[in-house]
Amino acid sequence: MTQVHGNKVAAAMYGGVNATVKQILKEEGWIGLTSGLGPRVVHSACFSALGYFAFETARLAILHQYLKHKEKELSKISVAPA
Repeated sequence: MTQVHGNKVAAAMYGGVNATVKQILKEEGWIGLTSGLGPRVVHSACFSALGYFAFETARLAILHQYLKHKEKELSKISVAPA
């Protein structure tokens, strides 16, 4: 496709999302519509896994520090004379 002064050619060729989807389905079928889906799903899955790993690692580190702090507090209270 040729780009001319701010995509005027593209604007004339496509009349919105629905029209674009219909045109792609008509010209290329479902394979043409979903051709880039596989790599994008793999990309999203990898970054989601990395984000989940980072979140869980941070959560466990914070929980570990919190429990260590609470354990010190409880040991001071139980050792103190009553």
